[in-house]
Amino acid sequence: MTALLLFAVSLISVAGSQLLFKTRMMQIGEVSGSGSPILTGLSRLLVDPLFWVAGLMVAVGAACWYSAMIKLPLSFMLPIASLIAPMTAIGAYFWLGESLPPEKLAAIAWIAIGAVWLGYLSS
Repeated sequence: MTALLLFAVSLISVAGSQLLFKTRMMQIGEVSGSGSPILTGLSRLLVDPLFWVAGLMVAVGAACWYSAMIKLPLSFMLPIASLIAPMTAIGAYFWLGESLPPEKLAAIAWIAIGAVWLGYLSS
C-alpha cells in the first residue's frame, strides 16, 4: 500500500510541477530590453521561489517514483504513468483556464482507459 501511495505522489508531483512551472513562466512573461532575453528570463526564474518549489516537486516525484519502483512492477507503473499528461491537461483547464474541447476530452478518456487496462493486465 505504501508503494502505491508513493507512486500516486510521484504522478501528482510531476503533473503539479508542470503547472507551476508554466504559471511562473507566464507571469514572468516575455523579456525585452537590452541584453540576452534568454539570460534575463533565466535570471528572473532563478530568483523566483515558486520556480524552485516546482523544481523541488520534480525531485520529490522522482524520489517517490524510485521508492515505489522497488515494490511495484514497471509493467504496472509505466502504463499508469502515462496518466500524467491527461492529469496535467485537466489541471491546466482548471488552474490556467486552458481549453479542453470534446476531442481532447475523448483522447484523455482513451488514454485513461488504456492506461488502467494495461495496468490491470500487468497486476
